[in-house]
Amino acid sequence: MASIEKRVLSAILNAIEARREKLSVPQSGTFAPSAVAPAMLREALFSDFGAVAELKRRRGLVEDSIEDWDRLWKRNPALAQMRSEPPIAGSWRR
Repeated sequence: MASIEKRVLSAILNAIEARREKLSVPQSGTFAPSAVAPAMLREALFSDFGAVAELKRRRGLVEDSIEDWDRLWKRNPALAQMRSEPPIAGSWRR
């Protein structure tokens, strides 16, 4: 019985390791770490939609539509409940 448990555990660990290796392989079109400019931290703006969509596309994530972006940052009822306005929500009103 212990040998079956060891084989099952080994198969699970191998699957986890294979998935980690697959996720860590850079996607085509990405740059080598030495070629990437240092990140600049700033508040997100509503007008950043295009850049965010492009970043998500390059990383294989589902892109938001402009309608979803608008619904999240302009027409989200949860924003009305906040005591302070999130920077991205306020950026389109300026």
